[in-house]
Amino acid sequence: MTDLEFFWLGPPIIKRNTSAVHMETRKATALLAFISLSTSPLSREKLATLFWPNSDQTHAQANFRRALFSINQSIGYNALLSSTESIGIDPNSLILQDVNTFQTLSESVISHLHTKIASCPECINNLEIAIAHYRGDFLEGLNLRECPEFDQWQNIQRVNFQLTLASNLEKLSAAYTSLSEWEKAIQIAHQWVSLDPLNENAQRMLIKANIQAGYRGAAINQFEEFSNLLQNDVGFTPEEATVALLQEIRPNAIGKQDKSTEEPAQLPLKQSAKQPILKTKLYVPHPRAKIVSRQGLMDKMDRGTQGALTIISAPAGYGKTTLISEWISTRNTQSHPWAFCWLSLDPGDNDPTRFLTYLTAALMKNIPEFSSETQTLLQSNQPILATTPLSMLINDLEELPKSILLVLDDYQFISNQAIHEGITFLLEHIPPNVHIVIATRSDPPLPLARLRALNQLTEIRASHLQFTSLETTEFLNSIFDLMLTPQQIQLLENRTEGWIAGLQMAAISLQDRTDVNQFIEKFSGSHRYIMDYLAEEALNNQTTEVQEFLLQTSILGQLCDSLCRYILEIDPQHQDNDPQTVASSNSWPKEHCKLVDLELSNLFIVPLDDDRIWYRYHHLFADLLRSRLKQKSPGIIPILHSRASRWFEMNGWVEESINHALAAKDWANATRLITHHFIEMLDNGQMATLLDWIKDLPQEVIFQNPLLCEQVAEIYSQAGMIEQIDPYLDKAEELLSSKPSQEEDAIMVRSMVAILRGLKAVCMNSPEEALTFTQQALIEYPQMKLKEQAVLLWVEGWAKRNLGQLKDALETFTKANNIASLAGVFLRDIWTDLAFTNRMVGNLNQAKEILTTALGIASTHGINEQGNLSRGESFLSFIYLEQNQLDLALLYANRAISHTHWWPSHNIIATAYTSLAQIRLAQNDQRGSLQAIEKADRERKNRIMTPFVHTLVEVTQVQIWLANDDWELINEWSTGLVSALPPSDEELPLIDDCLEMRLIMLIRVWINQTKFDRKINRYYSCLTYLNWLEENATKIGQLNSLVEILFLQATIYFELNKVKESIDCLERCLQIAEPGGYKRIILITGKPAYELLSSTIEDINPKYRAYAKNLLNEFGENKDSHYSIADSPETITEREMEVLNLLALGYSNRRIAEELTLSEGTIKFHVHNLLGKLQVENRTQAIVKSKAIGLLGE
Repeated sequence: MTDLEFFWLGPPIIKRNTSAVHMETRKATALLAFISLSTSPLSREKLATLFWPNSDQTHAQANFRRALFSINQSIGYNALLSSTESIGIDPNSLILQDVNTFQTLSESVISHLHTKIASCPECINNLEIAIAHYRGDFLEGLNLRECPEFDQWQNIQRVNFQLTLASNLEKLSAAYTSLSEWEKAIQIAHQWVSLDPLNENAQRMLIKANIQAGYRGAAINQFEEFSNLLQNDVGFTPEEATVALLQEIRPNAIGKQDKSTEEPAQLPLKQSAKQPILKTKLYVPHPRAKIVSRQGLMDKMDRGTQGALTIISAPAGYGKTTLISEWISTRNTQSHPWAFCWLSLDPGDNDPTRFLTYLTAALMKNIPEFSSETQTLLQSNQPILATTPLSMLINDLEELPKSILLVLDDYQFISNQAIHEGITFLLEHIPPNVHIVIATRSDPPLPLARLRALNQLTEIRASHLQFTSLETTEFLNSIFDLMLTPQQIQLLENRTEGWIAGLQMAAISLQDRTDVNQFIEKFSGSHRYIMDYLAEEALNNQTTEVQEFLLQTSILGQLCDSLCRYILEIDPQHQDNDPQTVASSNSWPKEHCKLVDLELSNLFIVPLDDDRIWYRYHHLFADLLRSRLKQKSPGIIPILHSRASRWFEMNGWVEESINHALAAKDWANATRLITHHFIEMLDNGQMATLLDWIKDLPQEVIFQNPLLCEQVAEIYSQAGMIEQIDPYLDKAEELLSSKPSQEEDAIMVRSMVAILRGLKAVCMNSPEEALTFTQQALIEYPQMKLKEQAVLLWVEGWAKRNLGQLKDALETFTKANNIASLAGVFLRDIWTDLAFTNRMVGNLNQAKEILTTALGIASTHGINEQGNLSRGESFLSFIYLEQNQLDLALLYANRAISHTHWWPSHNIIATAYTSLAQIRLAQNDQRGSLQAIEKADRERKNRIMTPFVHTLVEVTQVQIWLANDDWELINEWSTGLVSALPPSDEELPLIDDCLEMRLIMLIRVWINQTKFDRKINRYYSCLTYLNWLEENATKIGQLNSLVEILFLQATIYFELNKVKESIDCLERCLQIAEPGGYKRIILITGKPAYELLSSTIEDINPKYRAYAKNLLNEFGENKDSHYSIADSPETITEREMEVLNLLALGYSNRRIAEELTLSEGTIKFHVHNLLGKLQVENRTQAIVKSKAIGLLGE
């Protein structure tokens, strides 16, 4: 019998003799997991440092001993084998670990030889058991933020187990599909889709299974949900194969979307610390005194709290907010343990950090004991990303002893994809003590299907909210005292279709009527027109003064008496700077109505606080009022907005002031406010808000202000739209030249215009032009602020690097970084380019240290989730890949990709996915590499990108074609490249990074081809190009390129049997490679590299042998893997070529034997060898591939 059971997949569970064991602390659980999954004993000192990094060695050791004592008390003293130096699991202990079972079962399916899993009941059973063991993510809910190394290890384990689970789900769903077990296929495909919603293969499997099972509606819904997710998340449309599935059951209903109309994703931004919180948005509304009780819906909401999300989705006026407020009120009176938090949303909440600021405030207002680090972060001067405060909130909420219910009302106003992704993140990591309720007019782009499949979603829709006949009767006769007959009620119910707001408007219109029958019978047609009529009836029954008040104040999203008086010019001189004092002022002429009086008149006005100071109109009523105002008095609308803008500015509400100025088309005031607050808002990361405002400003208005022109160009350059900056820079220069000035703003604009022109030039691979602009900017250098000086030097360093002046570039980047530090600013791009240049000169470890330091600083500043860190994370993943540390490379590639959703730069997105593609290729995951490079390639097509990134994607694509034997595409690419090159007997033009990358890939292609056809002359062409590349790399000191160049030279000389030259190149290569830890660029050469190293290891200089042996060990099982030229077949013999030619003529084995005067058995042997060397499965494939690579003519 097993003594101990450790369950690490999902929330950790530890059992001893079948009984659950409680661990004293989280760290004790984490420590036990770490030790139990280690394959060998671990150093006590290392463990103490790992889990207590902030303590000195003495205290860390003491803490470690206490944790170890706690573990031994919980699981017994026989499980761990301990010495004074190390500790590990006793191999004689009977311990069952779910991760070991999961991995063993998963690997058994891979190693079991059969044609299809569907034909193997054993493998199907193993997959089912393995998947059942996966209760959740690795150590789910266990977070040790104070232990970064453990956190990193945990993330790597989590990702690896997720990848294994995805592979298992894919195999099992395919097996069930082959066996026509559609219900099981649907269940497993649902799990697969839930794990990776953007995996099109998973989505296609689920859609196909639904179609085959006869659930066509479900298939169509799944397709539409996936299409929306794909469009909103990454801006793509489904592949043709997916579309074809739906066209089988719904022909011509699905079309490709026109990408030309796509808008770039909104950017994550920071709320200004100076903006006050509008407390009315956090007000939990009280239900009216008289209300129709809806016990069935409230019971459904009670049941919904068992899951993560309740969504109440219905058109306006269906009573969504009323239902929630009644439910909360009822539960509060019953001493329910929930803490209820409310956030009313409006269009201004589309700035992610404003949203997060209010979200945090809602929680803190209603949970007195709740105190989050998020407030400090949001009020800092650093730009942040949505997931950072959400992660903090999740951890803080989990610590609370009470259950929390968070209501997000009017969620339909949220259109920013970054916020949707943040809420998705929250739902995916939601603590068990938290439940979210979303009220919305339309379904948001959240993972509803996944939550539905996991039983984590409760849905209340219009059909649930419509009044029944009994409820309609109670509403009209009991609440409004109308005493209508059953026939009259039935008629109104039919006309309104149970729409509560419509019934309310009808009731108001009927209250003072005597001709009730005639009034009701006159209505006919769809409820849209009836509601318009009823609204007009309700409005027309008011006095002229009230009607005018309602119409003119309808331009406001939220109202208080002081604001209303100001825009109506009842008290135009009000200058009070305290918005609460202003709002609560009661000096209102009696002849003018008050907002509280409108509420008492049931005129669709909603209080936003308990003090009855702030209100808003019912959305439908506001729409009607605005429509009537536009028809009646269109000229007064901009005047009203201008007055509102002035009131908000006087009272410190900058964003509201600018919004109303723009609505008024008061361009001068809007421009003044935007330029004045631009730096503050940009420093606070409010790029989305700024971009929205700029979009609303006419270009001719922008072109009147040189400062605004420069600011637009600056924000476009930061948002990845640098190709759009020239017109704004031209106009800024033109305006300044007509009015020369030495004012601070003029100096700054002139400096930034030159800097931004230099930045664009260097991005377009025109470094000489970039240096011209930076020299121009140096004129203003003494007057520049430190931050501008650092940016100028960064652009200059980039240009020098592109010119091959690597030493000067390093010095310039270092100087730029030092100046930025003096200025107290963290400029991510400077750190990244400093590291990238160190990598170029062979300082691989120093480059890694620079990037990890930069990411550490970002974490210290609370901006470790900032989107434009993706560039640095991508380059760090490339460095780990070069050192063959694939787990860490994958970790940073995935981080980079996740952050690109928040920073829509095509260059950064393409770089991140290219990094992932190369890692997947190194892991022999050809499908994953192909998917990643396709995403990168989509970014570079029809877009202006830096030449380096464009070429990086291109050569990686060729690398993947090699792995997939796609010789048609390879030949097309290589032919095009060779046609653009001078003959090998002529000197090459200037060799930049792009030409170097293409030539090296061409040489790899030629080596691969020569292994097939033995056209040795091709090797000499390779050597000619490699000699040019070596001369260039040596001249500029680009040592990382020399490693690859020298190794390729050594490989070719070895193939030519020039052993002395081969060893000479190999030793020079290893001399550079060993200090930097370069491995991958050698390993990707595959079998030829292994043969070279293993054959020459005893002949090379002894000081290089250890590293050569290390490289041989790194090959492991990969030396024969299907990766680039690693899988190049052995040379095809002359006899095999004869057999191949006869196969191409269609000869049978017997006829070939007769033709060559050999036995039929010998021919079978040669055919078998041919198929193996060509890596194909049958004769037809052998002939096709031989023609593709030139072994056979067409």
